[in-house]
Amino acid sequence: MFSWESNTKVTSIVTYREDIPNSPSKNQVDMKYISGLHEMEISGLTPQTEYIAYVEGVDGYGNKATSESIRFTTATDTRPPKISNVVVEPDLLSRTEQTEKSRSAQFVVSWETDEPATSKVEYGEGGAGVYTSSSKLDQELRTKHLVIISGLTPSKVYSLQVVSSDNYENEAKYGPLVSITPKSNSTIFETVLGTISNIFKVF
Repeated sequence: MFSWESNTKVTSIVTYREDIPNSPSKNQVDMKYISGLHEMEISGLTPQTEYIAYVEGVDGYGNKATSESIRFTTATDTRPPKISNVVVEPDLLSRTEQTEKSRSAQFVVSWETDEPATSKVEYGEGGAGVYTSSSKLDQELRTKHLVIISGLTPSKVYSLQVVSSDNYENEAKYGPLVSITPKSNSTIFETVLGTISNIFKVF
């Protein structure tokens, strides 16, 4: 939050950039004419980063006043990602991959986060929210996530929990998600990869 005072009615312009050579500047503007106390909140800054900024004001006659530059360091990011739109799709592995008698089941788990984060799913048999296994951690930071849990037993109840951590190791969990795998002799539910690819453009 920036705050400053002016002795006449002026607009508010805050110009800021990271305090490194050749870093591009950004502006936030409020065109309302205000005298006295001015306040402006700047969002979207990188945590734990040094910035340089200055304030400008223009009065109704076009006269401009500019403050001295100030330096500041943003706070540490302590907020975990927000997980939403979680979907668990039960499936059987394709006949082209396994014989009918030995076919195993799988879950296709997808979700979104409000900031780039890692992807992992913890899971275990039963609906009590006990997780005895985990998918391999996908360390690529993204906002749209897709994990496939394979090698599962058909006709079994499983508990699942999605886990995402941001670049500052703030971890978010969402679960338990209780789902049952299909019967091995059920009609095949082949995952519609075309639909998933339309939703998750990054894949």
